[in-house]
Amino acid sequence: ALKEAEEILAGEKKVGMKERDNDGRKRREKENSASREKDLERNVRSRNRDQNGRERRRNEEREKYRGKEKYQEKDKYRHQKGDREKAKDGDRERDKDSTRDRDRDRDRSRRNERGIDMDDQRKRHKGGRRREEDRRRRDWLVPNIRVRIVTSRTIGRPGRSHRGRTGVVIDVPSRGIATIRMDDGGRVVENVPAEYLESVVPGNGVAVMILLGGGSAVVGKVGRLMERDAERGTTVIQLVEDGDVVTCDHE
Repeated sequence: ALKEAEEILAGEKKVGMKERDNDGRKRREKENSASREKDLERNVRSRNRDQNGRERRRNEEREKYRGKEKYQEKDKYRHQKGDREKAKDGDRERDKDSTRDRDRDRDRSRRNERGIDMDDQRKRHKGGRRREEDRRRRDWLVPNIRVRIVTSRTIGRPGRSHRGRTGVVIDVPSRGIATIRMDDGGRVVENVPAEYLESVVPGNGVAVMILLGGGSAVVGKVGRLMERDAERGTTVIQLVEDGDVVTCDHE
């Protein structure tokens, strides 16, 4: 009986071991199947992700190419527009040149018809400018200024030379003509032309009048002599009226 019981126990033990082995094998098969399914799913997701990435890159490349084509089209249109504008500008410039040439030819023909040559015009212009300078040289004479006689010719009555002598202008009876009271003895000399005279520039700090130079706005104004530059032949004067400082020639 003991032997049979041991055989029964041994048989049951073998059966239990077989069942455990079968359970372990099934569990391992299930785990392996689940692992294979996970790997398969991971591979599918990876393939889908790669495929989606490739599709996205293809779409980006297509969009980039479309944008490049649009930019090239716009650039081409812009260049064509610029070429048209340049052509229009060139036509306008040529029209201006043609009009300018026609006007110049018309003016030249009119001058020729009137018998006025360009050389004559320049001569007249120079003559007019020379006359204007002469008029300015005569017009600087005003009463109550000190002058020096610079000519050796005999002037006044009785006629005698007063070269280098100074006096005060007491009257300007006509343009460019002065009546002077000389400093030595008070002799009055009449009808002295302006070209025989020069203004006397006093020392620093003395009141002076601007006769020429410095601009027409300051001619005839009174100021105080501040500085003399003998090398440059200029004087610096401060105006009494508004305190401005101007630079004038000695002459």
